[in-house]
Amino acid sequence: MSTNFEEALKQINFAEEVRKFIEQAKTGNLKVKGLYSDLVCSFKLKVSFGQGNQAEVPWIAFLGKGQEVSNGIYPVFLYYKAHDYLVLSYGVSETNHPKNNWHEEIIKNGTVSAHMKEKGFTIKRYGSSYVAAVYENVSEVVGSPSFDTQLYSDLGKVLQKYQLTLELKNESEDIQITKPLEDIPMLNQILFGPPGTGKTYATIGTALNILDGKFLELNRDDRAAQKARFEDLRENGFINFVTFHQSFTYEDFVEGLRPSIGEGKQLEYHVEPGIFKRICINAAKKPSQPFVLIIDEINRGNVSRIFGELITLIEVSKRKGKKKSLSLNFRIQKKNLVFPTMFILSAQ
Repeated sequence: MSTNFEEALKQINFAEEVRKFIEQAKTGNLKVKGLYSDLVCSFKLKVSFGQGNQAEVPWIAFLGKGQEVSNGIYPVFLYYKAHDYLVLSYGVSETNHPKNNWHEEIIKNGTVSAHMKEKGFTIKRYGSSYVAAVYENVSEVVGSPSFDTQLYSDLGKVLQKYQLTLELKNESEDIQITKPLEDIPMLNQILFGPPGTGKTYATIGTALNILDGKFLELNRDDRAAQKARFEDLRENGFINFVTFHQSFTYEDFVEGLRPSIGEGKQLEYHVEPGIFKRICINAAKKPSQPFVLIIDEINRGNVSRIFGELITLIEVSKRKGKKKSLSLNFRIQKKNLVFPTMFILSAQ
């Protein structure tokens, strides 16, 4: 269920908690019990000013289910007192490497360490977290109404992304549980759900499960390694990606006539294979090697029109080597085209 975090933060006046946090950070008082909320927007709130000794970087963390400051990912306010910088970040635990990470779009924001270095500061703690928002001279601005407005907007967006990240983690765990008993990836998988639920994001792990299951198992918790292996397979032609849309046709997907300017500047037409036929040709040359075609937004295309007569061969029983294997004449060149052992991964 989606939550309007910005409104929820306003209702509980969370900016007042942040003001209290900034003021206490200046006093050296380490006590937090009973002074701060236990829950904020269903997330466990944890505040720290240090243990035994006053910390150089006090923090406020928002913890989702299964996440801990010592082992997990979580939104966190980091207060760099020496520079009077309050940084709202996508936190990453330092004690233990977390089992899951933030989405690549968040990682592109850059680390706290890199941001502070640009400002001329060298920091010792929490530099591997990713920047969401920065409040400079926070002691001076924390009391202004504009600070509250900005805080609710920034934190609301971060909590929204955090909720989605945790939902995607749970969704991927469910998918792993429901694998076929023989532990062989299914052909023609459909990933479906509302916008923003991570269907395209999940294609990397699903494709690797088909092409290199051993690598995926060894790097189950290393998203960066998975992405690098995915890109390597894509560059070598084993993974292809296409997006369906209303104007996408059989000629784009399977085969069609394409114009060109020949000798004497005469208009000529030649037969050019589409992405699907090219994969079939490559797969026929390497029958023991699976290939993956990722079709994004498959529901936006006219599937019967795009596949044409070849839609008959999508069924597994019609594939080459099966008891009911078939071959069909395809439309332009009237030659046989057989589906080799190949995998289609579709996102809807």
